Amino acid sequence: DGIRLHLDADWRNYVSNFAFNRGMLPDNVRPEMDAIARGYMDVWTRILKRGQKDGTLARDVDPRTAAAALLSICNGAVSADPDGASAEEVAGRVYRLFMGGVAAG
Repeated sequence: DGIRLHLDADWRNYVSNFAFNRGMLPDNVRPEMDAIARGYMDVWTRILKRGQKDGTLARDVDPRTAAAALLSICNGAVSADPDGASAEEVAGRVYRLFMGGVAAG
């Protein structure tokens, strides 16, 4: 659900701008936006830690690195806008990619 919400069509422009254009903001605004980004990363880190605790996710993966990777995949998917797919379809693709990787077998 978190991936789908991150990729929701209503948020795609916001996510894309936040992820890729934040550095172009005026100096007096950037620190606050960076703090928001760190807070969002913290939320995802806690979600992944919870998954590790309940056994859903591998315990040998650093949750902060995994959160950064997941958000990077999501943000890349937003900017790619693959074949006009819905947010739910793209979220499913991102979920499968993140959880299963791309290796065959």
